[in-house]
Parts: sequence; structure tokens; C-alpha cells
Amino acid sequence: MRSAQLVPVFNVVCVMCSRSAGQIVCGRFVRRATARPPVRGHDGSRCGECGGNLYLEPAESVTQFMASQLVQPPRTDGAVPLRAA
Repeated sequence: MRSAQLVPVFNVVCVMCSRSAGQIVCGRFVRRATARPPVRGHDGSRCGECGGNLYLEPAESVTQFMASQLVQPPRTDGAVPLRAA
């Protein structure tokens, strides 16, 4: 049996307020739907809530398929994607 290659995932978290801004998946930033987007600063991105520094925290790795699902843009037609039970 062939094992699936895992993709590393990192949570993007604020140092000051501990809020999660999103995740880095396959080298792309995926913003958390309930968080304000990070703002650009002269020394890197800042928390969209409080302006604090952001850092990367290792998260659980996922399969290639799950990574592709995480980086898909959200649907705007109101449809809810099916989830496996």
C-alpha cells in the first residue's frame, strides 16, 4: 500500500492578542473567515485586530487532497460543501 505524501501546515498567530489570522498551506496564506486580514507593515505582516507581530506555529500536516480543499476559495452561491461522515 502506498502512503500519501503529507503537506505541512502552519497556523498564523498574533504574539500580542493570540488570535489566529489563518494558516499557511502549500505556501499560500488562507485567512480565517472570522478574522480581519493581516495588514502590511514595514517589517512584515501585522495582526489585523491589534497590530501585533504574527508568528508561525506548526500545525498537523494534511494530505495533498485536504490541502487542496483548504486553499479553495469559499463558495459564494450559498451552497454548503458535503463532508464525509
